Amino acid sequence: MQQMSQESSVFALLPSGIETSSQEAQALGNIIGELNAEGRYITNKALILKLIEKLEMTSDVIELDVYRHVLEVIIGNTPDDA
Repeated sequence: MQQMSQESSVFALLPSGIETSSQEAQALGNIIGELNAEGRYITNKALILKLIEKLEMTSDVIELDVYRHVLEVIIGNTPDDA
């Protein structure tokens, strides 16, 4: 149950202009699914690391743009270590 609330809070990070059917939301959903399949917790750190991995492995310009945008949103909403 906690996993579901974590997923909901992650999707809440997306700007209001991004629909849940958008490429960014789909990419984020796929990444969350991959992390779940690996048995990992859904944290900002895990999402950032997975997005960086995707950026390193992808050569498609459109996919790169989608991953960069999702990464920007996640990093922009991650609290700083004070």
